[in-house]
Amino acid sequence: MTISASRERYAELDCVQVDGGPNPDTLVVALHGYGAPGGDLVPVANEWTRALGPAASRARFVFPAALLSLDEEGMPGARAWWRLNMARLLQMTEARDITELRTHEPPGLSEARHAVVEAIEEMMQVLGCGPQRVALGGFSQGAMLSVDVALRGLAEPPGVLFAYSGTLICEAAWTDAAMRLVNTETVQSHGSFDPILPFEGAEAMYEMWKVAGVPVHFFPFDGPHTLTIEAVDETAAAIRRMMDRNDSAAASESA
Repeated sequence: MTISASRERYAELDCVQVDGGPNPDTLVVALHGYGAPGGDLVPVANEWTRALGPAASRARFVFPAALLSLDEEGMPGARAWWRLNMARLLQMTEARDITELRTHEPPGLSEARHAVVEAIEEMMQVLGCGPQRVALGGFSQGAMLSVDVALRGLAEPPGVLFAYSGTLICEAAWTDAAMRLVNTETVQSHGSFDPILPFEGAEAMYEMWKVAGVPVHFFPFDGPHTLTIEAVDETAAAIRRMMDRNDSAAASESA
């Protein structure tokens, strides 16, 4: 299997792109978390490739870097999709009170959503695929942005959505739009000892999916603010099922 990595620019976003083979037809977009470098999640492509096996040759993995640099905040090389008040976030976490976090719409979220939507639209155009062949997700702040893009950004929802260590924000708007993802297989994971984003916020998001009828696989784990191989492997399984669904649809259309 040939795996190649390159640096590409889609719309406003600089990206690392990893192709599992010479002729990919499925797009996987992963958004990093707050304070991470743009290529933070690139190693996950190796795990997805392992889990997908021969089907990995059909995948194009793209890892965009967020627009905002945190160099001037004393975090060289770190980036963010929107700026955070970390002191306030930690206060809410320590109090285990997610009310403010659930209802809050962060300043800068709409700009980040717009940038990611434009980039994904260009990625799809270059690859020649539609949203039903797109898996979108991320970690922490990137997970929240992915959910927002799936619910309020893309013209059509992606085939797969994955949210590692994210939480519920924009509750009213997300709840209103949640049924949009009834045909989007969703993978969610969160640590019960997360010191940054309370586990209760992940539970609230999971309940939102269930009420809306979204097909969701929730993987809670005893751990901190991180991602697990179990969730990564389940994401790969969801991507493979998305490929199979698209193959079946294409076969039916040609019959």
